[in-house]
Amino acid sequence: MRYATRIVFVFFFSSSISQDDDQWPEVVLCSRNTCYMIHQGAADFHTANTTCSHRGGHLMTVQSTVHSDIISILMENLQGRFWIGLELPAGCCGDPSKALRGYQWVTGEEATDFSQWRTQDSSECGHQCVSISKDQLWEESSCLEVADGFLCEYNFNETCRAPEMEGFSLTCHTLLGFQMMDTAQLPPGTIAIMSPTGYKLYCDTNGWKTSPCDSQHENDGCSHICEMEGSEAKCMCPEGLQLEGSQVTCETPDPCRNHPCEHLCVSRLQSYTCLCREGYLLDEDGLGCRDQDECLVQSICTPGQVCVNTPGSFRCTCPPGYVMVNGECEDPSVTNCFCSERFEENGFIIETERESMSSYQPSAGYVWLFMIGPFGTTPPHWFRICDKNGKAGLFSSLSPSLLQFLHNENSSLSGQPF
Repeated sequence: MRYATRIVFVFFFSSSISQDDDQWPEVVLCSRNTCYMIHQGAADFHTANTTCSHRGGHLMTVQSTVHSDIISILMENLQGRFWIGLELPAGCCGDPSKALRGYQWVTGEEATDFSQWRTQDSSECGHQCVSISKDQLWEESSCLEVADGFLCEYNFNETCRAPEMEGFSLTCHTLLGFQMMDTAQLPPGTIAIMSPTGYKLYCDTNGWKTSPCDSQHENDGCSHICEMEGSEAKCMCPEGLQLEGSQVTCETPDPCRNHPCEHLCVSRLQSYTCLCREGYLLDEDGLGCRDQDECLVQSICTPGQVCVNTPGSFRCTCPPGYVMVNGECEDPSVTNCFCSERFEENGFIIETERESMSSYQPSAGYVWLFMIGPFGTTPPHWFRICDKNGKAGLFSSLSPSLLQFLHNENSSLSGQPF
C-alpha cells in the first residue's frame, strides 16, 4: 500500500434527481452517514464553497482511493473540471516534498499520505485551489478561475433507506434543496411522498417516522402488507423483499449483505461492485484483489536505493554494504578517494568485489570512480563516484564511453566533469 488510509466503508447508492434549482443540475451519492454531490455549473472556488456551506456541507475531501472511487461513480457520464475542498492559503508557496504540498482541506486537515497531483514538482505560490477531472488527477490553478462545477460533501448521523411500494412512485423532498426519485438512501429531514395516495413518511436519525397499520392509509400504514397478530398490528413484506429498520417499509435485500468481494463492496440498488483497498488491484473476475507491485513504477525510490515490494505496500532500502543516512544510501567504508603511485589528482580507480584494475589518467576535471557491483547477474550495476575531496554519490548506470574504457585501457574517457 503506497498511502496510509483510514477507511470506514459503508454501502453507497446512486440516485436520479429532479432539481428544484435549474442553476445547479446535480448528481448525488449517499451512504449511511454521508452524501456526496456534484453541482454542474460554472463557479469559482469561493462560490462553490459557499454553496456547499449554505446547505450544511463543505467541498469534498479526497483522502483515500475509496473517495476517488466515489468520484469515479459520480462523474461516470460527466466531463470537465470540478473543485474539491483543497486550497493553498494566500501568501504561501507549495512544497513538493509534502503529500499535500502545503495545501489544506477546507475542514482544516493537513496531514495525509494520499495525493494524486497531475504535475510532480510544482511549487505554485499565492492563493491556489485544486480541481479534479474524470481521470482523478489533481490540478492546481488560481481560486478565481471558473471550473465546470464542484463536489460537495454532507455528513449526517444516519440516513434512511428509501421505501419500496409496489405500484406507487416515490418523490422525496430533502433539506439539501432538491427532490430525489427512485433513490436508495435518503438524508435526515427527507419527506417521502407516495403517489398517487399522497401518503407521507419522515426520515429522522432513527429511521422513518409513522404509525404501523394506520387505518386511514392504504395497507394501514405499511408500505405493502399489514397483518394483525393478536391485538398488535405488524407490517409484512411480499416474497423477495424484507422489512427495514423502521419495521414499516419493505426493501430489496442489500446485495452487499453476503457479498463475494474479497475487500470492499459497493451496493448500487439491485447490483454491486467490488473495490480493493489501497495497494491492491481488482482481479479480472471483478471479485478478488491482488497486490499491486509499486516497484514497477520507475524512480519510486531515490536514485541508488532498491525498491522492495510488500503486500499492499513497498519500502526503499539500500544495496548490500550500504546504510541509510538521512534518506540517502552511503557506504560506511568509503571516506575518501586516493590516487595510485603513478597518478595525481583526477585519476580513476576502478574496483570490483573480486578484482582491482589498474589506474588510468583521464582529462582533468573528471571524478574518481569506484565500481562496487554488480549485485546479482542482471543490471542495475551500482557505482560510487567521488571527487578529490571525498564527496560521494551513488549511480546505477554506465555511459557507452565508460563501458569502452573498461574494456580498452588505452581509450580515452568522454564524460561530464564532476
